[in-house]
Amino acid sequence: MYGPAGSGKTTIAQDAARALELPFHFTGAVLQKYELLGFIDAGGVYQSTEFRQAFEFGGVFLFDEMDASAAGALIAFNAAIANGVCAFPDKTIKKHDDFLVCAASNTAGNGGTSHYIRNKLDAATLDRYQFVEVDYDKTLERSRANAIASGYGFGADLVDSVLNLINQYRQKNTDYNVGAIISPRTTFAVVEMVASQQFTLTKALEYAIFNKLSADQVAQLRS
Repeated sequence: MYGPAGSGKTTIAQDAARALELPFHFTGAVLQKYELLGFIDAGGVYQSTEFRQAFEFGGVFLFDEMDASAAGALIAFNAAIANGVCAFPDKTIKKHDDFLVCAASNTAGNGGTSHYIRNKLDAATLDRYQFVEVDYDKTLERSRANAIASGYGFGADLVDSVLNLINQYRQKNTDYNVGAIISPRTTFAVVEMVASQQFTLTKALEYAIFNKLSADQVAQLRS
């Protein structure tokens, strides 16, 4: 699954595990093989990983931020998937029949973009996956935002006000190629801050969006 930050890729994997009635395991970007395979500590005891648990006992394993991981770690991961067995530091394990893999990234594996500094994935890695683009789902975004607002006793009017502004900024972000990330997480944060009556809408937007941008970017979004 590839798509912008906050588009729900992790949630999709969690929902898939729940639907299949399997445990859910995940790891973020991996820079060293031991983060996947585990290691033998100074006391001679093997230290396991989320990948090991899923591979040996079954479950849905999400390799998140795959395009930010090191090539050497991906080679070890690819070998385990292709061969159906994996040499862990303590012993070699045969893949469990209920071991399922999905990966998530912000790019389609072809290298960095103007928004994301990411690695280019090699052909051997890309060949192992079917690519599904995951973009923002406005229906789910509104539903989740409404749930947050209602938890504080607010109705849909608050969510409408927030989303009207968020969508305006998103459009300008696209039109002017500003480079801001205005994800559903931004919406949820703004609704939470306002509904909890900690901040005004203006201040919440400042914290969630504008304080992360340069003066030029702010000017473009507010134009």
